[in-house]
Amino acid sequence: MAIEDDMYCGHGIICHPDFFPMIHEKKIGAVHSTIQRVLPTGQLQLHDDSIIEADELVFATGFKRNFEFLPACLLEKVESDGIYAYRNMIVPGVPNIAFLNSNVTTFSNITTPAIQSAWLAELINGNIALPPNIEEVVETEKKWRRKHLKHAGESRAYLVQFQQIRYWDSLLCDIGAEVKRKISGYGIIGDAISNFFVPVYSADYKTIVTGEW
Repeated sequence: MAIEDDMYCGHGIICHPDFFPMIHEKKIGAVHSTIQRVLPTGQLQLHDDSIIEADELVFATGFKRNFEFLPACLLEKVESDGIYAYRNMIVPGVPNIAFLNSNVTTFSNITTPAIQSAWLAELINGNIALPPNIEEVVETEKKWRRKHLKHAGESRAYLVQFQQIRYWDSLLCDIGAEVKRKISGYGIIGDAISNFFVPVYSADYKTIVTGEW
């Protein structure tokens, strides 16, 4: 499987650079089970009744989403591969509800909701409007995702990841903000070189958060 497909089998995981070397050196071992209970001694009893020592216990809730609390009008929009929404926020035909950082996943889960918040504020304030063909736009996006993200499963509707910058740019274009975020201090040519060669950082979007864009 190609890496671009593998990244969409679930959520892309960026590990600490020491993680895989430590696995190969047998310093990290994987135990395939679930916790049955925490014993008074602090040990963990697994469902196969084995006992393991634990210095720390991390409650990782995972990425599986539960839609049961949503209103019926929105539950009707839930498909086998997620909820398809305009800009991953607005579901066609469902008024007064917007998903903020809960119907999208990117590699920068701090920058994304910051930009989404600016976009949503502009929509609420009437500075931008939803397209009249919003259903058609969402349907086109759905077809693209189902064609290209074949291994994404039930997360297909909201996985962005490799399209993170494209997604951010679409939100910035909507609100009229500059998508080329680098300011080098050396004029137009310096800015162009920076935008082409320098990696994108969350700090590049500071003015979007402050509203100074």
